[in-house]
Amino acid sequence: MQMERAAAMALLQEAIALPRQHPAECLTNEQLWADSAEPANSITRDRQTNSRCLTIGVWEQGQYRSCYSVSENSRALLDSELYRSISSLLEPHLAAEAGGRSRSGHSGRLPE
Repeated sequence: MQMERAAAMALLQEAIALPRQHPAECLTNEQLWADSAEPANSITRDRQTNSRCLTIGVWEQGQYRSCYSVSENSRALLDSELYRSISSLLEPHLAAEAGGRSRSGHSGRLPE
């Protein structure tokens, strides 16, 4: 996936600004736990609500800029241009993947 440089920079700036704009919605590592019951990987969850979280990390030229987690149902995340842009970029790929599985009858699991 590719985007214009200006659009990518705007998304990165929003990702960096989100914790300042919505500090109560952006969780630190101490507020999270790793649910290892999920297959293949653990899922980050909010300790207080048990909701699944999305972790956002921003590095620039090898330097750490920002890292935090946001509940997947957070209004700060869902109403952000960052979320809308990433969703619109991923949607064609997710739809194609889902369409391919339903046509072929493939469950997404490896054969035994």
